Order: sequence, then C-alpha cells, then structure tokens
Amino acid sequence: MYRNHFAMTAYPFDTTLNTDELYSSATLLEASARLNHLLELRAIGLVTGEAGSGKTTVCRKIAASLHPDVPLSTGNVMDMYKSIAWELGSPTERHPAPMPDHGTMSLEFRRT
Repeated sequence: MYRNHFAMTAYPFDTTLNTDELYSSATLLEASARLNHLLELRAIGLVTGEAGSGKTTVCRKIAASLHPDVPLSTGNVMDMYKSIAWELGSPTERHPAPMPDHGTMSLEFRRT
C-alpha cells in the first residue's frame, strides 16, 4: 500500500535490498567505520543494539565490501569460545557447528 503511495520501486526494509542502495545515515557510517577499523586491526568486535537498529544491515554492508574470496562464517557463542581456545592451543572438540538461528548470528572475518 505505501509503496504505491510513495511511488517506491522496492520495499525499503527488505533484507534483499542491495547494500549500495542503503541510506547512508550517520549511524550506519559510524558503525561501518568502526567495523572496518576492526578488520584493519584484525581484531574482535561485537555489534549490539536494539531490535531494528541496523545491526544486520551494517554487517551485510561490511560483508558486501569484502573481497569475494574472504570466507564468511556464522556461529554461536560456544563456537566462538571454542575457536578462541583452539587458537590459544587448548584441546577442544572441533566439529561442524549446527546451523545457527537468526538470534545467534555473527560474522567472523578471516584472511587466508
């Protein structure tokens, strides 16, 4: 209904919206800059915010800006703990993680 009223060609809040078409709000630009800084430092970060504040959107924008050969993975908190322990040399069980639900989604950036 509102699409026709405002002469929109696409749904403005659709998750399939191309990241190049996102509105560059001050919040989106700041979050993108902070995540890009984390990538440059090869550091770990956490994106938090209220429901609907754009956490997934900023992660989609950053992921789309990466080279296609950079692997992206998702997991839950326990997977992250196990990865950290494994990198530190602690014996851990390494097995494929089950598919995460949308409430536990995160991005892991690795350079190969």
